[in-house]
Amino acid sequence: MVKAQLLSGISQLLCQSDIDPENFYDLFGLNPSIENEPSQLIPFKMFVEILETLRQQTSFNHPSVNLAKIQLQRAPEPYFDLVKSAPNIDVALQVAKRFRYIYGEITFWHWTIESEYVLIQRQSFTPLDIRDSEFCFYSLAIVCLLAKSIVGRQLRFKRISLIQPEDENKIELETFFGCPISFSQDFDGFILDINDLFKPNNNFDPKRYEKLLKELSVHPIVFPENQQFSTLVKSLILQMLSTGKYTLNVIANIMNIHPRTIQNRLLKEGFSYAELLNEVRMNGAKRLLIQKEIPLTQISLMLGYSEASAFSRAFKTAYKCSPRTWRNKYCAD
Repeated sequence: MVKAQLLSGISQLLCQSDIDPENFYDLFGLNPSIENEPSQLIPFKMFVEILETLRQQTSFNHPSVNLAKIQLQRAPEPYFDLVKSAPNIDVALQVAKRFRYIYGEITFWHWTIESEYVLIQRQSFTPLDIRDSEFCFYSLAIVCLLAKSIVGRQLRFKRISLIQPEDENKIELETFFGCPISFSQDFDGFILDINDLFKPNNNFDPKRYEKLLKELSVHPIVFPENQQFSTLVKSLILQMLSTGKYTLNVIANIMNIHPRTIQNRLLKEGFSYAELLNEVRMNGAKRLLIQKEIPLTQISLMLGYSEASAFSRAFKTAYKCSPRTWRNKYCAD
């Protein structure tokens, strides 16, 4: 199931192609008014069929790309607004994964780091028995626009990889995404420079980000069966670091689990909460320090330290040198 908020803007596209929205929606047993009922659920398969039918009937080569632009230009939808408000793309992907059931549970984005590049891949929980090429473009467009809203319009993906055969409108798509597209590949997704994954959001507002997290926190945490409990806790810590509120009690409240239960479950995997917090911070520190344009004071705030000196002491304890020394050693021009 997906929320009807994903239909917002379809009537606008239909009118631009001189198509009556009522006649179009009638094909699916719906009414155009559903666009004003964002919380109503519709089957994922129906949404995919709507996008494919839009491509067949409208004057747009890829109406799903236009739909993504319309939706992100309109009044902010809480889920999209939260993702755009994240401190960087890495955290935004963590947030999107946490609240993916708001956007749709069938497909999701998974990312891995390989040397200096990041592979952001679209994956499915279950095998798809439907042709969803247009939904794929919609998903890619949403991710592309959200990423650029975080890092800035100067963001450039290295390449887009698509499973489907080459599209006749390849040049138009490459112009929109601003990078080459390779068709008939092993996965749908993006290849991104690793530095862009951790580049700070210049418009990041900790208070606004925290407020949006709270607004969506009414949705329960879903525990993936194949994910270690400690991995989930680390993800939540990463999402909360920049707010300055990341204590065990805060994370326990988010997960709706007693703090002692969290400690016991972590202990079974060989961790303590303090160890996970330090691991998340130090991994984040090294990823941010390699970007020499980011001031140490900004890095300390992004990692949840009240002041740069506290960050420096923690870093020295972990790596026997100051953050500045580490940066000069590993980031020499």
